[in-house]
Amino acid sequence: MVHYLKTEKQYFDAVVSGEKTFEVRINDRHFEVGDEIYLTNLETNQTIGTFEITYLFQNGEYGLKKGYCIFSIRRQP
Repeated sequence: MVHYLKTEKQYFDAVVSGEKTFEVRINDRHFEVGDEIYLTNLETNQTIGTFEITYLFQNGEYGLKKGYCIFSIRRQP
């Protein structure tokens, strides 16, 4: 599945630089490992992608609020 997500400039820039390799999101899209992600900067409407979800942490474990998830992303060529 492909997801188009909007993100604040500071987080968008961190992903572009390679410093940030994860996302914290409400899991209302039913993210899964292998899904593709495109990110759009809320301020400039600049879009980057494709990223692949490589790991998914969810289900309210270890202090993560139920309904939220953390997933790692890897830039695809």
